[in-house]
Formats: sequence, C-alpha cells, structure tokens
Amino acid sequence: MNTANAVIEIKHKFERYAEQSIKEYLGSDKLECGDVKELFDTTEIQPLIIVMNESYRSVEANENPEFYSVFLHCVEGGVICVGDFTNKQDAETYEAEVAAKYTH
Repeated sequence: MNTANAVIEIKHKFERYAEQSIKEYLGSDKLECGDVKELFDTTEIQPLIIVMNESYRSVEANENPEFYSVFLHCVEGGVICVGDFTNKQDAETYEAEVAAKYTH
C-alpha cells in the first residue's frame, strides 16, 4: 500500500490531557508550586486532519477536519496541545474549562 499523503480516518476522539501536558511542559513538580495562570494567556481550537507521508505522520489544518485540537498559548511563546476531540462542541466546552482554569 502506498501511504504517500494518505489521510488517516479518526473514528472517535475524546481526550482531555491539559494537566498532563502542562506537567510535561513545566516539569511535574512545578504544577503544584505556583500559579500557572501567569504562564498562559489564551486558548485556541484548531480543526485538523492526520496525513501519512512516506515515513511519518503529520497533522494539518483543514476545513473538513477529522478532529479538533485544543491548545494553550504560552505567554513566552509557543503552544501546548491539551486535548483532541472529534466533536467541535466537545472541543469548545473543554476549551472554556481550560481557559477558566489555566489562563489569566
């Protein structure tokens, strides 16, 4: 099978992992030590697809997404993916929860 630029179909995704991602970003002991709201300023949802290339998988923004990823924006630059959902409404609900808990 030729996998060049093949799209992988996502059947169901409901993954909430903000705390795990933040712990990996900060170091596991720092999440409990301070106010993480100082580190993140906004959230964002990206509609994505997974694409298989010759030797690796990648994700790309797409108008007809297979899933929606929720991201936290770091004040110092960059983003952290904190959740993946097949349903846009689930992503929006989780984005609001993440924004309330982790952004200033």
